[in-house]
Amino acid sequence: MRINTKMRDRLAQVAFAPEKPLSPRIAALCSAEFVLRDDAVFLATGLVPEEAPTSDKTGLEAWVNKIQIGDLSERGSEAWLQEGVQFCTFVGLRLEALGRPYRLILSRDPDSGDVSVRFFIVRPGEPWGSKNPDDFVLEEVIQWGE
Repeated sequence: MRINTKMRDRLAQVAFAPEKPLSPRIAALCSAEFVLRDDAVFLATGLVPEEAPTSDKTGLEAWVNKIQIGDLSERGSEAWLQEGVQFCTFVGLRLEALGRPYRLILSRDPDSGDVSVRFFIVRPGEPWGSKNPDDFVLEEVIQWGE
């Protein structure tokens, strides 16, 4: 796990309560099926394309596999970061079990508190974003995987 400086500062201010259950819609996504299409991996959210393109599968995965935690949470915005981290922990373990290099990114907008999560398979020649979370200068970021 890699954390940028802004997120390190944020986490120092947050009291996590892991005993609190996830909002039901977020919990359901944690165990949603992975759909494999032409070497691309998608979380079964209803946005899964019928077939993956032959190029930039990574970009398509990053777009389709983007989750806005606040849109699914039944808790207030103060809980979105915690629910996002819990979601990433569960989904990260499932991605790891696929045995393929992946990157899972949680980002928080420090102004609005919005938390988004996205993931994709890491492929040679198809970079998406930076591997260094400190390159995300406007957001608070945690990355799992490669």
